[in-house]
Amino acid sequence: MASSSRTFNAVHALRGLALSHLGGALLATILCLTGASAFAVRAEIGYDDLVNEYTGLLPDGSGVNIGMVEAENLGIAGQYMPNVNNSELVDVTFINGSSSQFPSPTTSNHATMMALWITGDTLGIATKVPQITVYEADYFLNSVLRLSPSNAGAPLAPSYKVLNNSWVGAFEDDANNVEALGRLDYLANTYDVIVPAGVYNGSANAPFELLSYAYNVISVGRTDGNHTRGPTDLAGYGPGRLKPEIVGPRDTTSANTAVVSSVATMLYQSATDTVHFPSADPQAAKSETMKAILMAGATKQEFPTWENASPTQPLDTIYGAGEVNVYNSFFIQQGGQFDGQSTSGGARMGDYGWDYGELSQGGSLFYELEVPDFYTGGELSVVLAWNALVTDGNSGAAFDPVLNLANLDLKLYDEQGLLTGSPLAISESNVDNVEHIYLPETPVGKYTLEVLYNTTDNLGAPPSLQDFGIAWRLDSEAPYRATGDYNQDGVVDSADYTLWRDLLGSSIDLAADGDLNGVVDQGDYLVWQNAFGSTHTPPMVTITSLTTLSAAASQAVGSPEPAAAVMLATLFAAGLLAPRRSR
Repeated sequence: MASSSRTFNAVHALRGLALSHLGGALLATILCLTGASAFAVRAEIGYDDLVNEYTGLLPDGSGVNIGMVEAENLGIAGQYMPNVNNSELVDVTFINGSSSQFPSPTTSNHATMMALWITGDTLGIATKVPQITVYEADYFLNSVLRLSPSNAGAPLAPSYKVLNNSWVGAFEDDANNVEALGRLDYLANTYDVIVPAGVYNGSANAPFELLSYAYNVISVGRTDGNHTRGPTDLAGYGPGRLKPEIVGPRDTTSANTAVVSSVATMLYQSATDTVHFPSADPQAAKSETMKAILMAGATKQEFPTWENASPTQPLDTIYGAGEVNVYNSFFIQQGGQFDGQSTSGGARMGDYGWDYGELSQGGSLFYELEVPDFYTGGELSVVLAWNALVTDGNSGAAFDPVLNLANLDLKLYDEQGLLTGSPLAISESNVDNVEHIYLPETPVGKYTLEVLYNTTDNLGAPPSLQDFGIAWRLDSEAPYRATGDYNQDGVVDSADYTLWRDLLGSSIDLAADGDLNGVVDQGDYLVWQNAFGSTHTPPMVTITSLTTLSAAASQAVGSPEPAAAVMLATLFAAGLLAPRRSR
């Protein structure tokens, strides 16, 4: 257990000014909120595209209770609560999580803004969050993580599933920092809490250890790069790891952390709300899976210099995995779970998808991807994430966190490399608990991902069976318009219809996706029908709307199969014309 004498400094910044002590123990700053408009942020992170392109029900945070930890504003004791009377927050039930110490807290502008960025009608995207429990930072450390000198035991079980931390801080004694991080990692792993935690503003500033140095958080920075960055430098708690892991478009890390929390809250609902999302899968809400989905969805076109320069460096040293993008991450989640196989050569996975799996030491799981012959230039982003395991080193009532970390690797093979054992790309950090493979262009061919659990370079006593989350997206473009020759034998004939019929409804095998909308559906039948009998490349049929599609189907003549209008009605009844992401 760390020393009972604890001097704590937490910084967050208002107008860039370091402020006074909080409750005699906490030095607080509040990150300023200026810059790009809320509407620009929504567009930047892909939310506008998602709203415009996805015609199904989108999650909005309904039913997901979250938490916020706030440093006191302006050094004023007890000033950490959002303004519950704000017109955009009146439908949220706010719980004072620090009521035993601060029974009558006052309003903080910073806390109000963080709540608005998470769930406000104008700023947030998880606009229907029902309940937010708010903690003062010092209280959270001492009474929730239970870091107080008395060491009352393990951290308390949470009532929230996403915990926003738009503050930074550090103890003067590093032993206390190590213990605080261990307790947070225990809470996140034990209770599957998703914990976005901001790094400090200012690239020239020294970093603060709390809370972004934890393993089981999602550390958040800024797209402009004006933030502190790794490698972490806390002896005794995994030095050398890369932080931040993701960035956002706002001009403060505080606001970006809240943006990531909003995205995570939205995705948590679509992973767990089986009433409104029949395909919901709670394994997508696991903290490891959610971290992988968020990071695999991150974009890199904002960063011409982005690189993970070596196999042992999974992330960019400044921008992590890239800028958070709800559009990509939502479609990764909705792509569904694909189980890893014990041997390579199994069934092809969807271009967007994820898995929550387990590995024994020395074991591997394999995942198959493909860029078909009629596609080219595919961007591939794969993230593997797993949690550090924190155990109790105290046999008594107290809790002494002990850090244990498995060493997982991620490899990508093309067909030839799989035969020779020569990976096309490797991510094999010995210190991080994320691995990331990114290819800006993925040539035509079949690919195999391998996740493996090393028997060496593990930290402490890692579990014999390690769980993990993996997520991927493969974006491909067609070099030419498909014309109905689905089997590519040079003629559009009944064999192509047979292939279309056999693949009808598929969003995985897209060999008969003639209109390139990401699913084999009625539009592809019309492409085949209009090109029937051709031995050359006819023009692509453009279907501008379902109304146009229905009209075209009703006028179809000369095809050897039933009228397309009848088949269209059948497809609607079967749910096969559900909206899909364009390719």
